[in-house]
Amino acid sequence: MRSPSSSGPALALAAVLGLSVATWAPSAQATVVVVPELEELTHRSEVVIQAVVRDVVTFKDERGRLITETSLEVLDGIRGAKAGDIVPVQQLGGSLDGHEAWIAGNHRFKVGEEVVFFGVRLPKDRRIVIPYGVGFGIFHVVDDVNGRHVVEIGSGDVTRMVRTPDGGSKMEPVQPRHFDNLDAFKVRLRTILAGQNTPALPQKRMLRPALKVPVLPSAIHAKE
Repeated sequence: MRSPSSSGPALALAAVLGLSVATWAPSAQATVVVVPELEELTHRSEVVIQAVVRDVVTFKDERGRLITETSLEVLDGIRGAKAGDIVPVQQLGGSLDGHEAWIAGNHRFKVGEEVVFFGVRLPKDRRIVIPYGVGFGIFHVVDDVNGRHVVEIGSGDVTRMVRTPDGGSKMEPVQPRHFDNLDAFKVRLRTILAGQNTPALPQKRMLRPALKVPVLPSAIHAKE
């Protein structure tokens, strides 16, 4: 089995960048996120790829935390990678030796599944990629009688925070996005990146605020 690409201290930053968390609700075991529009998600992501999962490995880092590394083989590199590349995606949590710990809403990759993935690279180890968000930003590629289409992978453990007209906010379920044609979806992403009809992006800090509580161990619900 291939040894994982360890990134040590950089994974603490991964928890903040990858969660896009607005607040944390440990009692309800739910992650609250701000979900960007597709245009913003595409522009903010450093890696946008159509890929297939080739390997999933879980290990413990030097601090004893479970880390899961997923190897994505790029089928179509839309941004930040090219076809044939192997992109290592790391997430806090996993299952190992009878112990299980996952951030609520994290997608659990399976070997053989095909996805369109949006992610960012770790500043201290640019080889390592983390998902842009939790509960959004990863799309299943689905084959059926209607052809190939994409459906965003959602989670009942994730709640969306939205702004109200009066300047307040409210919580609502995250609604997975669905696009009827894979090829048309990829054309749309490339059109966004080409700068056609580029939207004015809000401040990045609105999408990646600090967690209300320490990431670890509070952010991982451990089960033995």
